[in-house]
Amino acid sequence: MTLLIPLEVQAKSKCVVPPIEKREAKGSSAQAARFHAERNIDTHQVGYGDVSLAPSGLATITATFSNGKKIAGNKFYAVTGFFDRDDRLIFSYVQWKGLNGSFGGKAREGSVTDRVQLSPAEVRRLCRIKFRFGTRDCGLELISFKKNTLTFSTAECRNAPKRD
Repeated sequence: MTLLIPLEVQAKSKCVVPPIEKREAKGSSAQAARFHAERNIDTHQVGYGDVSLAPSGLATITATFSNGKKIAGNKFYAVTGFFDRDDRLIFSYVQWKGLNGSFGGKAREGSVTDRVQLSPAEVRRLCRIKFRFGTRDCGLELISFKKNTLTFSTAECRNAPKRD
């Protein structure tokens, strides 16, 4: 069974993304803000999220997944959400990565990195970044039963984001 990991909860009053002015004050060039999160997705499955946000609004988002299940491969996803002080979503980005089972060896790991551009207005409103990790496939479902023959297919999790 696959668990949906909720977006990280933080207090509304405290922003964790330092304003650009404070990052620029630390050195001669503007500093990138960096964020990291780790969450268990299911037994022997973990998701890691990393975001580097430049003052220009260029965000580098890396999602890394670890699948230590022996035979259960899956399609992993990470949703990275950018929120304002009132916890309203400014921007979100979804990443996908398929990983086979470990087949008795070390856990299989894979990552995907994307760059997205936030507008100056979005960067000014940004207060916190939250992550959600999960898998698309939630086991098997019975498709048909005819003449003592069972047909199964992979059941898609109801709470997984739609894939393009």
